[in-house]
Amino acid sequence: LANYHAGNVIIKGMTSQQKKKFFKDARHYFWDDPYLFRTCADQIIRRCVAWQEAIDILKDCHSGPTRGHYGARYIAKKVFDS
Repeated sequence: LANYHAGNVIIKGMTSQQKKKFFKDARHYFWDDPYLFRTCADQIIRRCVAWQEAIDILKDCHSGPTRGHYGARYIAKKVFDS
């Protein structure tokens, strides 16, 4: 999706059904260089992060100056706010 929004690049060899699903999903995303965002069903705009970046955010939350586990909602909020 990032490649499509950044430069109109789509994967070659997709079936017509896969293309239809791809374009249906793509309309929920937008590119604001250098980040990819998604508009969710609740109309909240969230920044998409790569897997490794999400892991790094969680590590920072768990091992920072206020280390520990504060519950799933707090940690998820920290991930989405970063």
